[in-house]
Amino acid sequence: MAKKVLNNLDTMGVARGNINDNFTELYDPSSGNMYNTVEITAVLAVAGTYYSLESADLDSDNLKDFTFSDGVFTYTGASGKKFLFNGAANISVDKACELTFGLYINTTLVTGGTTPVDITSQNKKANIGIATIVTLNNGDEVRVKAKSDTATTELVVGGINTVLWANN
Repeated sequence: MAKKVLNNLDTMGVARGNINDNFTELYDPSSGNMYNTVEITAVLAVAGTYYSLESADLDSDNLKDFTFSDGVFTYTGASGKKFLFNGAANISVDKACELTFGLYINTTLVTGGTTPVDITSQNKKANIGIATIVTLNNGDEVRVKAKSDTATTELVVGGINTVLWANN
């Protein structure tokens, strides 16, 4: 790892940022994360249809260039910025099914932003995750949705954590 020295002070490992090459500003990337504070229950009524995991029980912090409300991120930064989206959840469903989480930007399912999981029995707990790179423009809304291949599936999300992080 490269190390920089400023007036004989070691700058390696500066918390939440690195000093740029001209030593004039700290690196403070656009970012945001979402998590739930209590279990979230959603009924996926129609097989094959995505349902938004929006809830007042979802919370966020570490927002930079984002606003957040009820499970929806709205990007407020410069257009054309690339982000790593990383999301994970522990879930259970009331019946055997294939459950898929999908990442949406506005009304479009992100290519490569889905993760199907085969749930082999009712009330079985499973982990599900998504990791992908997305490009966001000012005003874009980012949300996580879920679908089941079986009608009237009750989904319980015990814990969810998502992170959007820009490296520029």
